[in-house]
Parts: sequence; C-alpha cells; structure tokens
Amino acid sequence: RTVRIAVPARHSLIHGVALRELRTLVVGPRNEAELLLLASYGFDPAKLTAIDLFSYSPAVRLMDMHELKFSDSSFDAVYSAFVITYSDDIPKAVAETIRVAKHGALIVFVYEHLALGAGNRFGKNNLSNGPDDLLALFGANAGHVFWKEDFESEGSYTSSVVFRLTKPQGQ
Repeated sequence: RTVRIAVPARHSLIHGVALRELRTLVVGPRNEAELLLLASYGFDPAKLTAIDLFSYSPAVRLMDMHELKFSDSSFDAVYSAFVITYSDDIPKAVAETIRVAKHGALIVFVYEHLALGAGNRFGKNNLSNGPDDLLALFGANAGHVFWKEDFESEGSYTSSVVFRLTKPQGQ
C-alpha cells in the first residue's frame, strides 16, 4: 500500500521537499509497520504522528479522523492510505484534514473505491470518479497537484493523489 505512493514522493516527484523535515500526520496505519516503512523512505520517525480508530501499538494514538484532537495548522504533511473510503462522512474528514494541515502542506491520499453508483459499507458513494472526486472535496484548498493516478486491477479501483494544500490568509 504505502510503497505505491512513497516511491514517487522519494524519487524527486516533489522537488525541494525534505521529507525528513515534515511534521506528518499519518491517518489509519493500524500498527507501526506503515510508520517504519515511511521512515525507511526518509520521513523522520520523531515527526510522524499516527492516529487510528483501533490499534494495539503505543505508536498509534486512538482518534477519529472526523474529530482530530490537534490545533489548527499543526502539520506540514497529511498521509492517508486506504482509509478515507471507510468514512461515513468524507466531507467532514476532508474538512478536518484541511483544518490541521498548514498552508502549503503536502497532502497524500491513496484509497480504493467502487465503480460509479456503488456504495461503500455505509451505503454512500465511494469517490467513484477517483482522485477528481477527492480533489473536488478539497475545492480551492487543493493547490498544485504533483501526482494523480487511478487504475483498475482485478475489478478493484485504486486512486492516489499528492498535492499542496492552499489556505486563505488566516485559515
């Protein structure tokens, strides 16, 4: 999961970004395996903050992506792999991401989605148009897009998007 997006980020996809310097929120890693992998790709483990609804790991704080217990503009990057489509309120999860990310933050989302018209386990649309649906939810806060991909494999659709977050002055 993580390798699919970490490799392009590491290999100069985003010029001038020192991954080691980014205070990063990792949403939904469940355990420390994803954190260790991100560290192996250049993220500073001391600057990774992980949250999930469930985890046995002391490295992962128990928290809901819809109600993040962080101050506004706390993170230089937000990384979410295969989590957003489990949300029962995707716009609220996106709004929380915008709130806790700094202006200029690197936003990375990877997720599996269903075909158009299909619902997720909550019976809601599941970002069926891939990264364009997610970027539309970020609206004017979606700045420069570095990477956008949507592909089908064995009847499953996977999207990934990496972009800069823009915030109006004072947000």
